[in-house]
Amino acid sequence: MTAFAESLARDIRNAKRHGEEDKVLSQLSESMGIEDAHNGINLEGGFIWQAESGKRFDRSKQQINPREFSIRDLFENLVTFEDGMPVGRELVESFSPRKHGRNFAPLLEAGPIDHATFSNITGQIFFTSTLESFDQPELIGSRVTRTVPTDLQEEEKIPGISLPGDEAEAIGANQPYPEVGVSEEWVMTPEKVKRGYILSLSKEAVFGDRTGLLLDRANKGAEMMGLNKEKRILDAVLGIDTLYRRNDGAAQGTYGNTHTDGDFDNLETATLEDWTDIEAALLLFDAITDPNTAEPIMIGSKQVIVPTALLFTAQRILGATEVREITNSNTTTLSPNPINATYELLSNQYVKDRTSSATQWFIGDFARGFTYRENWPITTEEEREGGPRAFSHDTVARFKVTEKGVPAAEEIRYAVRGK
Repeated sequence: MTAFAESLARDIRNAKRHGEEDKVLSQLSESMGIEDAHNGINLEGGFIWQAESGKRFDRSKQQINPREFSIRDLFENLVTFEDGMPVGRELVESFSPRKHGRNFAPLLEAGPIDHATFSNITGQIFFTSTLESFDQPELIGSRVTRTVPTDLQEEEKIPGISLPGDEAEAIGANQPYPEVGVSEEWVMTPEKVKRGYILSLSKEAVFGDRTGLLLDRANKGAEMMGLNKEKRILDAVLGIDTLYRRNDGAAQGTYGNTHTDGDFDNLETATLEDWTDIEAALLLFDAITDPNTAEPIMIGSKQVIVPTALLFTAQRILGATEVREITNSNTTTLSPNPINATYELLSNQYVKDRTSSATQWFIGDFARGFTYRENWPITTEEEREGGPRAFSHDTVARFKVTEKGVPAAEEIRYAVRGK
């Protein structure tokens, strides 16, 4: 790592002289797979890294793993005086428990010390590691919801859309065009909730080069945030939480044989055994109409969510090339699998964990009915240099990881539950 850190520091120093430091840092971001992240500066002058809203972390683009870095090597090579002269190695030596900063004063007297490049790259490392752990490939929540960025932090009133319907097919001479507008009906979504944690980089961690331990802490915090988001989304989509509030009515269950304010049935009693159970669930959609237009609900992208106990059954049903039917006369009829549409099959251990059922299954166009209303995506923010804990806790840098959002059931007619 030392050779890499020295080479990186040399490239940055050369780039600074030509005003191209941002170009080198951008190339480093690309190598770590976070070139799509939004970078910025907070009000206190600290760096901010923010994921692109609704976009999953693409591990295939990653050329450098965060664990390939050494915090100590980066500090020694990237912390400099304002004129670019390296001073990091001397500073690290002053962190020694035996010296405890006794050599620090002469360094300060020599001129202002610039930690910015070190903080920027360290922040990128923590941000990359955070994204990897927050957005685990086994999680399915982001695949069954649409992420909707919003500035409103409190409950939101989502108006319905009034459509002209069949009247749009023909317009008489000198007759006005029908307008598409906002209907008098609406759906309420919950208040957004903020979650996060802070990771501190101490002098001892830099001196002892505890890179692995620091990343483990960052990963564990991000992993728990990712799992928390997964559980909240599944609780919405699988009907554990009662979230659907239409107009001024009380919140009602996501799945049921009857509903208030526009009755419909999206609860199928059949267990998942063969293609006829998929058919029975799809037939329920035929009887469900849009509350604003009275037109049938059209299911586009079809997804099936099952617990692990039904995973292989669902794979057999959806992936079969042919089906066999044996009649009472002991006649066997072979035919192609009647399910010729493409279904996305989703499953993980949290499906059973949230429903407490090994038999409940779900089918629908979930992303049309459920959203994740997001004030901001997963974000890493650096505390400005010399923050309030620098003296009292011997911290070199501190990073805050946060996200704010809430799952919402906007139109439960796009989902059916089987039992």
